[in-house]
Amino acid sequence: MKSTRKLFTIISIILLTFSNSVRVIRRTYTASRQITTPTTTTTPTTTTPTTTTPTTTTPTTTTTTPTTTPTTTTTPTATITPTGAIPPAPIPTLPYVDLVTTPIRPKCPIINDPKIPVKGGLNGNGNGQGHFDTQGPYIQPNPFKMMNTKDTSYINYVFDYLGEMIIKSANGILLNKMIKDKFEEVYKDAQKMKKTDIQFKNPYTPPKLLFYFSKGVAGEQPFTDPRLIDNTAELNKQIATPSGMEPPISANSAISKPDDAPVDPAVWGAIKSLNKNFDQKIYENSITLIQVYHIIREWGWGVVGDDILELKKLVDTYDFNGDGALNPEEFTIFQIHSIIKAGRQCRKHCFKSILEKVLEPLFIYLDCDNDSYINSDNLWEGLKNVYRGTSTKYNMYGCIFPVELNKDYRTNCTNDLVLKGQKIADGFLNKSEFIKVILTGFWERQTDKENYYELNPDTKIGMEKRWGQNGIDDLECKKILYYFEK
Repeated sequence: MKSTRKLFTIISIILLTFSNSVRVIRRTYTASRQITTPTTTTTPTTTTPTTTTPTTTTPTTTTTTPTTTPTTTTTPTATITPTGAIPPAPIPTLPYVDLVTTPIRPKCPIINDPKIPVKGGLNGNGNGQGHFDTQGPYIQPNPFKMMNTKDTSYINYVFDYLGEMIIKSANGILLNKMIKDKFEEVYKDAQKMKKTDIQFKNPYTPPKLLFYFSKGVAGEQPFTDPRLIDNTAELNKQIATPSGMEPPISANSAISKPDDAPVDPAVWGAIKSLNKNFDQKIYENSITLIQVYHIIREWGWGVVGDDILELKKLVDTYDFNGDGALNPEEFTIFQIHSIIKAGRQCRKHCFKSILEKVLEPLFIYLDCDNDSYINSDNLWEGLKNVYRGTSTKYNMYGCIFPVELNKDYRTNCTNDLVLKGQKIADGFLNKSEFIKVILTGFWERQTDKENYYELNPDTKIGMEKRWGQNGIDDLECKKILYYFEK
């Protein structure tokens, strides 16, 4: 009896297995038919149609499962074959089938939710000190400077010449001084902005800079957002360093100090010991990240969202000396880019007097064919006529060779200006590009990390190498003309 039951059980298992295998084979076959690309209306070589004008191929068996490849036609209707089998409807052509080597799409990669903290720190490194997806401030080259050298770069001669331009509508002030005064005025107003905010905390206060510069073994954690704090640091398990510095303070928004709180002298000392390039005087005179936030919102210099990391990224773009704040040089180029991008949305400190009285009218004058673009020739011919009073200093048009053709030597100066400012069309500047390149040129000559000048120290050194007799003699031109006289 028992052996009969066992035999019955084994037979049942075999039958069920066979049944499942048949189902899998049918599903596989159906799927393969669905992903097969429809072919053209050619006659298959495996079977011969039994009707005079068949739209599908006659299967080799009387079952509903065909064993040969059916012929597809442009007509979507299917006819009943002599055996009574109804073939499946044709699959529509996929829109990307001609663009790829296989119609089977690859699997999408698995992407973790960025809001969920990763175990072992934000990057999963489990190093015990905490690791942030964002790095601290660092020294970087200034990519916005146009003067390749401070002495003989051709573009310098254009700004030497324009510096003597007199603006009659602004009480006869020199353009050089007009722009410098505006730069300085805006920076002083920016320094008066609040350094604190209800929503955001500055990730670049001195205690937080100490955290970055010490690689996480001292100072205060930069962020209060729990998504940006690793568990090890949150539990405050760091061990004090041999130098005696205290472990980092947990970034708790309820107990962290205000951004404008007085800084312990020991913190300044620790920062300087870790970062030899850090200058406390420059940092204290600079515009903080929270002040930048208030400026953008209140002055209409752009749009700022609710993500502190986006604001940090913006400051990092212009923070060239790596101290986490914007000094005069860094802040002013940030201003130039912001107001040009904001356009008419800008509400305060938008260089309105400079744009409306000088740069926009000057562009209209230079654009002699009214096509909204100017080139090197437009600049060279048009700038000859700017009003400079009786000044003969820094005259880039004064270098003339005693030849019949190509007498003007300094035409390469305006060409250099166009090459440095062009973006949309090669060899041309539109109005926004013209305004940007002029303001950027004066910015480079009138600012540094500490202050504003009519001519900064580097520019003065360069002008002494270009000009003699207080701006009268073009020294390079004088050397070239010496050989003509021979």
